[in-house]
Amino acid sequence: SLLLPAESFAQGEHARRAAAELRLVLGDAQQLANRTGLSKLHAAGLRSRVSGSLSGLALLLRLADQEFGRKAPQAQGTVQYMRSLHQGGNWAGLVSISQDLARSYPLIMPEMSAGRKRAKAIHDDLCAACHDEPDLEVERPAYNLYEQANAQDETEFLARLIIGVRGDRVTGYSNPLTSPELKALLDYYRRAKP
Repeated sequence: SLLLPAESFAQGEHARRAAAELRLVLGDAQQLANRTGLSKLHAAGLRSRVSGSLSGLALLLRLADQEFGRKAPQAQGTVQYMRSLHQGGNWAGLVSISQDLARSYPLIMPEMSAGRKRAKAIHDDLCAACHDEPDLEVERPAYNLYEQANAQDETEFLARLIIGVRGDRVTGYSNPLTSPELKALLDYYRRAKP
């Protein structure tokens, strides 16, 4: 079985990234399955992003399993199955398998926050230029973060922060924000007005 109790996990960087990618696949597949108010352009962007997430997911899950000190013999086959669901446009099936897998690889929410002042500074420095006035005429728009945080499940929004924020050469292009900073952003967007 793919399901393991959430308490059995410690969360390293690979586990966090794998869990976040799974949440993105789940959220995007839910939007594709629902299709309410989804333009053809944005649907193409979601399909493209799901494809990108699935391309590296098997490796991420294997690395996460190493952090957990366990083997997941079904993960490789599960990701292959997810790819076939994606290729066939079976979004409801992809939602279902993503939900199961997300329970095996939970995204642990940070408990400590870096504070509202730090969150505002991060938003102003790193986020505002693209997200405050998003270009909705592209496949994958950088949506307004205030609206997104209040429209999405807390865990999905956190996953989008983890995957969406890219670092630079110094950070190896990984998310440079600490867990308390991510928590601060989540709290900030949920409580602040743009």
